[in-house]
Amino acid sequence: MSKKKETSNGKAVINVRKISGKEEWYLVLNINHLKGDDRSAMKKEEYLDMKITTPLFDKTAPPIRVFKDGTKQYSPIRDSRGVIICTSYEDQKKCNAAEKIRKERQKELDRIVFASPEEQKLIAQIQHSEDDFIAYFDDVIYRLHPKSSRNTLGNWKQTLGYLKEFNGRGPLPFKNLSVKFCNDFRSFVLSRPARRPGFEGTISQAAAATFFSIFKAALKQAFVEDYLRVNLGALAKGIKAPRAKREILDKDELRKLASTPCPNKWVKRAALFTAFTGLRHSDVKKIKWSQLIKTSAGWRLDLKQEKTTVPLYLPLSDQAYSLCGEPGKPADHVFAKCPEINNTNKIIHKWVAAAGIERRITYHCFRHTFATLLLQQGTDLMTIKSMLGHTRVTTTEIYAHIVDESKNKAANAIKINNLKSKRNGNRTDKSN
Repeated sequence: MSKKKETSNGKAVINVRKISGKEEWYLVLNINHLKGDDRSAMKKEEYLDMKITTPLFDKTAPPIRVFKDGTKQYSPIRDSRGVIICTSYEDQKKCNAAEKIRKERQKELDRIVFASPEEQKLIAQIQHSEDDFIAYFDDVIYRLHPKSSRNTLGNWKQTLGYLKEFNGRGPLPFKNLSVKFCNDFRSFVLSRPARRPGFEGTISQAAAATFFSIFKAALKQAFVEDYLRVNLGALAKGIKAPRAKREILDKDELRKLASTPCPNKWVKRAALFTAFTGLRHSDVKKIKWSQLIKTSAGWRLDLKQEKTTVPLYLPLSDQAYSLCGEPGKPADHVFAKCPEINNTNKIIHKWVAAAGIERRITYHCFRHTFATLLLQQGTDLMTIKSMLGHTRVTTTEIYAHIVDESKNKAANAIKINNLKSKRNGNRTDKSN
């Protein structure tokens, strides 16, 4: 019976590489490494920082390479062990040392055990099981959000703070994560005390939903990167965020604000600019004069949104352009001195109150106003989606609900006192 041929994971061989212009050769380690289930070849060459000058070449055999200038390269002569033979004692010592290195590399190749993709995942998960999820979470914040707003980073950091508090401030090995752990953390987040000064009770349902969704996003990322065998975030019960009431300004209120002095002229100009364009505060802050383009049809703004990275090409009305102020250098920011969002909102609260508007209006309300006014004037949803830079029309459809609510209120605004309404499908109308 013939002996079964052993399969190899690859082969390590010592070769020589001639140094250009010299009668010297580098000793190099060539590795032909078989990689993965398909055992495809991966070649690697490693210079050993050893030079020799007296190798013997077998010129009785055909050359292994012929260069353009006619120079021929022959294979070195080797002994029974496969070691290159040299005439110099010092060179032979180097070749023997290189052989020892080759043997070690060959042993490493032979020890490699190939695994299927699923087995490789399982190996990675076992290796990561002792890793600290809290340290991983901290790292993920900056890997996933390298250029995010301070508000987004703040929410991730707050979630991490809650996680540390819930876990007892110690490390949290991946092997300790479970659906029960996730659901217990959910309850913990819902019970956190309110963070705003002067407010009692727990944080709002909306805030809790935001923090827990961030926790679930970190779990999903860990699953994608093979730290977890299953996506625990998908199995854990979520926190449903209440449908937020979107405050909008009508045309009369916009006129009031336009004629009311604001503590900060940059905030006033930026907010009204958003009412004309629908841009987010983060995008308005980054507009440069070079992005304002004069065309035959008027002014246009070209930019890439910070949140979605979707490019936008927005036509600007003359009034919108006038809010940009005096033109500066191409690299200058148009709204350079508009403060960060938190300070901007504080200024807007004072400005809105001075205009006699008794509602909580934030900068983002000017974006809602833009979309709602366009809908009320008959602009189709796809156009508004494009102008807002939404990636999904379902996001834009939220504004259609606002308009529907306005229509319902308008429909019920006209009443005749002595005319009864139809209820539960029964006609009870009578006229006197």
